[in-house]
Amino acid sequence: MIKNKKVLIIGILLVILFIPSAVGAVELTDIDGHWAEDEIRKLVGMGAITGYPDETYRPEGTITRAEFSSVLRGAMGLAEVPGTTFADTIGHWGEGRIEALVQAGVIDTDLYGQNYLPDDFITREEIAMMTVRMLGELTGATDIPFLDAAQISTGYDAYVAEAYARGIVRGYPDDTFRPLGTATRAEAAVMVIRALGIAGTDEEDEEVEEPEEEVEEPSEAIPTIVSFTTDYDSLIAGTTATLSWEVSDAVTVTLDHDIGEVDPFGSYDISPSETTTYTLTASNSAGSDTAEVTIEVMPFGMHDPLFNGIIIPPPSIVHFSADKSGMTEGISATLSWEVSGIATVTIEPDIGEVDKTGSYIVSPTETTTYTLTAGNVSGSVAETVTIKVRPPLTFQPGPGEGKDVLVTQAGKNTTYSHWYRLRIGRMHGYAWRSLIQFDDVNSIHPDTVIVSASLELYQFDTHRPHGQEQDFTTFAHRITTPWDINTATWNNSPQFQIDPPESASTVVAGAVTWLSWDITNLVQDWVSGEHPNYGVLLRKTNENSGSTIMIAWSSRHTDNPGLRPKLVLTYYVP
Repeated sequence: MIKNKKVLIIGILLVILFIPSAVGAVELTDIDGHWAEDEIRKLVGMGAITGYPDETYRPEGTITRAEFSSVLRGAMGLAEVPGTTFADTIGHWGEGRIEALVQAGVIDTDLYGQNYLPDDFITREEIAMMTVRMLGELTGATDIPFLDAAQISTGYDAYVAEAYARGIVRGYPDDTFRPLGTATRAEAAVMVIRALGIAGTDEEDEEVEEPEEEVEEPSEAIPTIVSFTTDYDSLIAGTTATLSWEVSDAVTVTLDHDIGEVDPFGSYDISPSETTTYTLTASNSAGSDTAEVTIEVMPFGMHDPLFNGIIIPPPSIVHFSADKSGMTEGISATLSWEVSGIATVTIEPDIGEVDKTGSYIVSPTETTTYTLTAGNVSGSVAETVTIKVRPPLTFQPGPGEGKDVLVTQAGKNTTYSHWYRLRIGRMHGYAWRSLIQFDDVNSIHPDTVIVSASLELYQFDTHRPHGQEQDFTTFAHRITTPWDINTATWNNSPQFQIDPPESASTVVAGAVTWLSWDITNLVQDWVSGEHPNYGVLLRKTNENSGSTIMIAWSSRHTDNPGLRPKLVLTYYVP
């Protein structure tokens, strides 16, 4: 966790409050009157956000992990740090900002693995996690009152409960949190400012003098509607707009048209079938305040884009992408998109109508081109994304190809040489090892991500003295030095990694079956260039005990090619 974090954050808040000239450093053109204007301007003043090159913030647009990390890092005043934690952030524009949050304990790295996917949209549960960890130790909150609490991902429950307890998140009017939904850039800014405000007002951080005499409490203030807006003043019938609002000093807040009571701060999606005026009412015992928003609804199917003086421009596709360009069968990919303007959006094949911004997990069984189409009365636009799908990649060298050799404590075996069979175990006082190398792995592109790699040998016989049948365990070890198939002997065998081995497989005496070793990490290192591909050494766990050996078909055995050793890979290409 962050050392002295509260002192740091309080200092930042003082800068916001007492240096107003800093707020004017960047002038954003699209936040005037927005419900989150104040929070966005505070972050601008802190240098946490600068907006886009066209001097806009696009508050209703979605925000990526890298963008949110940049905002949070800037808000906390952390120095950038060279990235070492996530493989896919090295060289990325947000590398130093993301790593700064990792080093400060703000990002729970256990929830991500090797990749951060910086250009994917950040989810609401991730924002809850980061803002809570920014505040320090958890208080132990467990209450999650949202109807969709079961959808919160494993590991995020405590963070969402804490964020709710501290007022960082408040949910939607329908009593949902939508943990996997994408937050808007405005929502992200508000949650950051809320968290900073909590840290800066903890009572334990400063001494407060007790009043010398009892002070009469002021009477309740009349509620104020700070903002009540819509992202679209006009709609085509069948499309959706979002009402957003912020209210202060209210006991109850209601929206008409059967929406009912809502939180003092929130948003609500509406799809009116005709021109409608929505009224927001904020009340307490001292009085009430109201505000109205009118949304004009135009019938779908108009051929003239000019309607009552309103010109509806064609929509535009901000982006449409997939996190994988190629993969093997059985792996899923995520489509992500953002469309601006009034539009009906569809993705084909098999997905249909979708929101203007979102993501969708697909598992195609063959190479598939997905087409996103966004349209309204003024026209339509489309973009495509192709995901190539291939069967698992199998390396199974034929006669005279690849490398495999059998060696014993007495040297290279001559009775059953490497030309026919491989042996592993111990027999007649000798220990037996097998060396295997798949040279074709070196041809795989270094950016490929290996999902699984299984080394498989067909056990067709087990030799042991009569009455001494014995199961045993064999380990696969990474070979660390070059070797030659013609000179490899027990006394001239390559070096290999003893601890830890890659994986184990149990040899059952008398069985005729396939044995497999999981060497995913090793193959990934070969592909990425982390380790040279010198192959794998297979040996009995304790070579000095027992008297059983397993015999497998060699890659040079020609009677049954399907039983040769093989390496089976599943993978994807970003």
